[in-house]
Amino acid sequence: MTAGGDFNTLALELYRWQLRHNKEYSQLSVLSPEVTHWSEIPAVPVELLRYHRFSSFEAPSQVIFRTSGTTTGLRGEHHMLNTELYDQGALLQLHAQIGPLPQRGLSLVSPSPDSSLGHMCRLFVPNLVEGFSLKNGVEHPLCIQTLQRAKEPLFIPGTAFAFAELFRKIQSPITLPEGSILMLTGGFKGHAVQLSDQELYEAIHHLLPGCRAVGEYGMSELSSQLWSHELGGHFYPPPWLKVLLTDPETGLRAKDVGLLRFIDLANHQSIMAIETNDLGRIHDDGGVELLGRAPRSRARGCSITVEELHGMAATPLSQGQATNTKPQWLDIDLIAAEERATKILSFIGQLDPQVVAQRLQLPLPHVIFGLEYLNKNLSVEGAVSLLSSAPVAPFSTGMVMADGVFTAGVEWITLILSAGSRLILKTEPSSVGFYSFLLDHLRELGLPCYHTAQREEFQAVQLESILAFGTDATIEQIAAEHPESHLCGFGSRFSVAATDGTQLDRLAEDLLAYQGKGCMSPSWILSTDPDIGPKLLEALHLKNQLLPQAPLQNPQERRVLRALALLNGQLHTSGQHELYELPSSIIPSVHLLSAPLLYLFKNREELEAWLTPYRDQLSTLGWGFEAQPDPHLAPRIVGLGEMQHPRFPRYHDGVHMWDSLLPPHLREQ
Repeated sequence: MTAGGDFNTLALELYRWQLRHNKEYSQLSVLSPEVTHWSEIPAVPVELLRYHRFSSFEAPSQVIFRTSGTTTGLRGEHHMLNTELYDQGALLQLHAQIGPLPQRGLSLVSPSPDSSLGHMCRLFVPNLVEGFSLKNGVEHPLCIQTLQRAKEPLFIPGTAFAFAELFRKIQSPITLPEGSILMLTGGFKGHAVQLSDQELYEAIHHLLPGCRAVGEYGMSELSSQLWSHELGGHFYPPPWLKVLLTDPETGLRAKDVGLLRFIDLANHQSIMAIETNDLGRIHDDGGVELLGRAPRSRARGCSITVEELHGMAATPLSQGQATNTKPQWLDIDLIAAEERATKILSFIGQLDPQVVAQRLQLPLPHVIFGLEYLNKNLSVEGAVSLLSSAPVAPFSTGMVMADGVFTAGVEWITLILSAGSRLILKTEPSSVGFYSFLLDHLRELGLPCYHTAQREEFQAVQLESILAFGTDATIEQIAAEHPESHLCGFGSRFSVAATDGTQLDRLAEDLLAYQGKGCMSPSWILSTDPDIGPKLLEALHLKNQLLPQAPLQNPQERRVLRALALLNGQLHTSGQHELYELPSSIIPSVHLLSAPLLYLFKNREELEAWLTPYRDQLSTLGWGFEAQPDPHLAPRIVGLGEMQHPRFPRYHDGVHMWDSLLPPHLREQ
């Protein structure tokens, strides 16, 4: 590590050695071409370390560093025989980039023995005051007292979240002894308390004036660290760690911005090549600029993230419409509701599929499929029937739409406007073209409907009710921002198809319709037929002629699913279609619900028992057995081929569509 050497030669030698001694890595090598340069060494996505050991030794692990697991529940593991090389490399890199540290300090990192960050900080300064506990988090009184009483320079390592928490309790600046060094690392993932980078940097300089502040970038899966000499600066790796950029869509080298991929020679005991989910840019001097997390593919379902909710582009409300009014509830005139519904559905029935396809950026066959569904199922009688269950309407209804199935949005818009409620719609940039087109034309017909993509405009309107589709975190965020509104939130749910191996043509339609978007498209396929994989691929191929394109997946996550299937089950491929057969013991993180996963069972009873714990997370169960399932297994249970054909009027995720927009006391009138 200190004598230097040719990186390419060392990397190739270590790669070949790990192929011989790392069983899991060797199994994945079938996906990679011949390697002749270190930049071609295949990398293992960090997600896979949540499911596999990936160690290059057979002896029992003496050290296991684990990821935090705050966002997925599953924790990645880095197995080691010892930390000798890890420790030597960390110290060399520290002194090369930062210099010597004070030998007293206050730790705001985890004291857990399985935390690589905690291990590194204790290695640097053994006598740290533990200002963060696993039970209480930041120990505010102890931390503030330690800072105020410091007579010697301090080393203060901590995560962004821990510093933000600490600063909430510091009332005035604390001047630390000269030579004190603050080390900032990590982010806010999984925590409600958040600051922007700039806000946090300003707080550090204001509340701890005179303290030198540096940045550290590392991860449990690596044995090496990168350091920045100042907050917000570039991060510099050691000479035994190479960084390159890969295109999230293709996995090939990226020129400007891409996923960070590390080739870490210090990871000799585990896996040397790691691909992260972090976006970055590499500068001419070798410094790495961090640009945040890569966008994830959406879990199947009507989900929109908090970040998407806050970061949409602007499409202003019409002037004078976003005014605050006293909450009002209107009695629905069912005759007028019938007239409005007739007007709306007449326009929808005349929609040009070509125009809709262009505005939604969807293939024409999927749009035709959706419009045919609307024309067949969405009726004036159905809308009036739903409204008559509780003929009261909000004066103004807010609607937060996700990038799901456009037919659901049209159904809700029809219902809300037919009731006489004013509609304020907030949507994603990917579908704003369609919804702005739709609402602009409906407004020309005299219906009060407006669209916006600005958070501030949406918040400024007095809304009696809000209908929101999104992740559970998004629903909670909307509730916090609109405490006076009645909220009907449809959070994170997904659907499952169960089959004995028959009716696969109908199952293929459920999988392909709307390109696999929407909470009614099956994320899991459960079957008692051991040969279903090839047969379902054949059905998908035939149905593909009517509904082209396989269910969409983020290519980066597809690589993870391929690897999981190769290591644990079976990868079924045919043309552009892939099925990932996994053992029932492996349930990928929720963000991997972007592709259908295949699970096999001995019999229907075993299948149903395995699925039962997930009943509260299900939207629709497509059932392909003669014997009927437990009727409480999902809010909606239908036959195969009907998953993407919900009948109207209907319940949404088990909730009556119209009643859900009303507070309980109004439903009972």
